[in-house]
Amino acid sequence: MADNKSKISTSPYFHLITAVLSLQHIIIVFVGIMIVPAMVAQLYRLSPEETHYLIFMTTLGAGISTLLQPYKFKQFGLGMPMYMGTSGAFMACASASLNLGGLSLFSTLSLMSAPFQILFSYGIRFMRHILTPTVGGVIIMLAIAGLLKDSVNIWIEAGSAGQAGLLNVMIGMITILIMILVEWFGKEKLRPWGLFMGLTAGIIVEALIGGVDFSSVQNAPWIGLPPMHWPEFCFDITNLGHWTAYFTFIVSVQVASIKYVGDAMALQRVVNPGQKRTDFDAIQGGLYSSSVGMAVTSILGGMPSTSHSANIPLMEMTGIASRKVAVVAALMLMAVIFSPKTAYLFDSIPGEVIGAVGVVLVAHLFATGVRILATELDYRNAVIAGLSLCFGIIAENNSFYPDAFPLFLQPLTTNGFAVGGLIAVGLTILTRFSVKHSILFFVKPVAEEIVTIRNKVSSFSAQSGMSLKSSNYLEIACEEIFVHALSELEQAQNQGMVRYKMHMLDNKIKVEISFGARLNSDVGHVSESACSVYKMSEEELKSLGLILLTKIVNDITHQDMGHYTYICFNVPLK
Repeated sequence: MADNKSKISTSPYFHLITAVLSLQHIIIVFVGIMIVPAMVAQLYRLSPEETHYLIFMTTLGAGISTLLQPYKFKQFGLGMPMYMGTSGAFMACASASLNLGGLSLFSTLSLMSAPFQILFSYGIRFMRHILTPTVGGVIIMLAIAGLLKDSVNIWIEAGSAGQAGLLNVMIGMITILIMILVEWFGKEKLRPWGLFMGLTAGIIVEALIGGVDFSSVQNAPWIGLPPMHWPEFCFDITNLGHWTAYFTFIVSVQVASIKYVGDAMALQRVVNPGQKRTDFDAIQGGLYSSSVGMAVTSILGGMPSTSHSANIPLMEMTGIASRKVAVVAALMLMAVIFSPKTAYLFDSIPGEVIGAVGVVLVAHLFATGVRILATELDYRNAVIAGLSLCFGIIAENNSFYPDAFPLFLQPLTTNGFAVGGLIAVGLTILTRFSVKHSILFFVKPVAEEIVTIRNKVSSFSAQSGMSLKSSNYLEIACEEIFVHALSELEQAQNQGMVRYKMHMLDNKIKVEISFGARLNSDVGHVSESACSVYKMSEEELKSLGLILLTKIVNDITHQDMGHYTYICFNVPLK
């Protein structure tokens, strides 16, 4: 990764750059949106009219869902440029519904399952100990299994057998090389053009050998709508098959929700590089908006919308994560589908070029997942990540006893996100039962309570058999964060109590401090530079205690939920 990756711009850019960036995002998300409904149509033998309608409404719904994400309105919206598409998790659940009632039943069950994402988002604040960076990182890395498979399939399908396929490999490699060179060695103003330049280079090389066919573009009309009427809703409460199909949709929605959480955590790291603060309120708002977008797409008759992972590494690669670009891209995406000519133009991009672009984006997505996972990586979490990735990849392969489970569980058992994510969640919960010693106490947000904190920590240290050095480190850490937060808590209208919870796990003490008011400063993001105290600014001097704190504790995280702030860290046992 280049060093300039730490500079991510969120500012609007002039129109040309905005258009180019939006076009790049459209290319990525459009390919992803097209693949899933096209595969569903092929697998379940939908008519050409039904296929056109499904793709049209899925794309329109994805554009609407994307518009609901970048800006916050009360409790709705992520406040960041999250691009929405659809997910392969809904392919398996499409089987029973399409066979039982066609697109009408499919749309009905999609709409009926949308409220379960709202329930998931409402309960996210109670799952903060479960949806850890380890779980989020694993889910992000599991995304590569499906995305890489799709990218490689697109690349292979465009090729020829034998030595003739070598040319397709070379064209794809040229595309990858151009993208990497622009990203690593290009200046900041050139980086946003990396994907566009790679695509252009691949298309030019393909055109020189006569491999690009634009005849479909020439024959297509400029404006057109799908030749099919909106499907009616239907659900028979006496039909057991309908209820079974409904259950598969509910499972798929939970899978998509878990994936969204992982994508949102990754996006927060991309937009705010180096920051260890996780804003679960924003993620909850994003899930609320996602559920609304899912309902809208279902009413239209398309496949449910969810976060599109591949656009996140593109923002990191270009160094620009602008909400304006996301809005323009969503509007352009919705405009594109009303023009069959433009849609065919995207479809005319050679498969080996699109596949090569997908491989690069998968690599960036994997790197993002690794960085999230690394924030709390120890031996136990490494084992959790390893087992989850292994089982997720096995499930995604769909060749490990595929007929051993009932049909209604197949959306779960054949989805790498679901299996790997559930394994990670289950092992994380199991970890909670291996706690040896623990303590929970509350203090008021006043300076006099430092004595209480000191006494409680001393009692816990004696109970746990900690060394004097570790006990002193734990005491210093608990007091320093309390003192740092006091200035902000004094200004808060609703201070509440400060809760301390700590327990021994393996060779460390895990500490969680929760405050009854939100802290504006990011306690998890402090400078660890060894600069001279005399050269520090006033703000840096205020955080001097936190800077020194990083030398005695590990894995500091900052989580915001509602009116509460949670600070977590580990104190290694010496």
